[in-house]
Amino acid sequence: MNKKENFTKKIQQDLTLKVIDLMENKDLMNTKWNMETFGLASGLHYNHESNHIFTGGNQLLCMFSGFTDNRWITSATAFKKDNDYKVKKGSKVTYLLQPRIVKREVEKIIDGKKTNEEKTFNYFVPVAYFNLEQIENAPEKEKIELQDFQVIQQAENFKSKMLNNGLDLRFTDESRYFYSPSGDFISMLRPEGFKNNIDFYSVFFHETGHWTGHKSRLDRTQNGKSHKQDYAFEELIAELFAVFQCASLGLEKMPRPDHARYLKSWIKNLKDNYSYLWKASSQAFKIVNYCDQLPN
Repeated sequence: MNKKENFTKKIQQDLTLKVIDLMENKDLMNTKWNMETFGLASGLHYNHESNHIFTGGNQLLCMFSGFTDNRWITSATAFKKDNDYKVKKGSKVTYLLQPRIVKREVEKIIDGKKTNEEKTFNYFVPVAYFNLEQIENAPEKEKIELQDFQVIQQAENFKSKMLNNGLDLRFTDESRYFYSPSGDFISMLRPEGFKNNIDFYSVFFHETGHWTGHKSRLDRTQNGKSHKQDYAFEELIAELFAVFQCASLGLEKMPRPDHARYLKSWIKNLKDNYSYLWKASSQAFKIVNYCDQLPN
């Protein structure tokens, strides 16, 4: 393993340890995750120069960076001579991981004969970024302060969009929330049974995350509760999607009471495999992109 691969693994490890600290903090797990919890003012973090929204684990790296500005520029951009950026003294870079794809010919033996086959390999390259809070003369950010009713309306618009694209949402009088892979429907307590609108939409986002895993959509493994490892991983994917979706809309996020049963499994898997969170984050952001691309 070369130095670059070691550094990539360290970035994933550092992020994972931050999340483990969050999960092991009982006080924090019993309170709302507002935007300040993740260092957010509102909206997802993005590259200020290209307007590219960071995905998967990179989005989490930015969320846990401690900055409230969601705009970032590369170190190379910050130090270019032909711009007016000035990095504040003592500022440290944040490393994000940029995917690279390389094609190589691999030798194979078929029926006793040597043949070459082209294979595609993926790997990550660490790229240094500065947050615009670290730039002295950064362009002022346009402040868009949405009223509570506007945020709720955006969440309702998202729900309507999902329903228009075939999501089967069934309300009951029971405080149970689940997605049925076999029946391909979501069952939830009626909206009036929730303490507030935010709690309702937070749960709806989570269950929508599960809904996208159906074989006719993103086709993820949904083995149910009999396969505890797969089930816990699917729960983490859905919860991360809910976090991303809430951040996108500016909603607070309340950890669900039933997630306490998954925490032990999540923490164990995170400690055993530092790429576990990165893989779950990647799957969660595939849901973000899938939902964005659905017609209104």
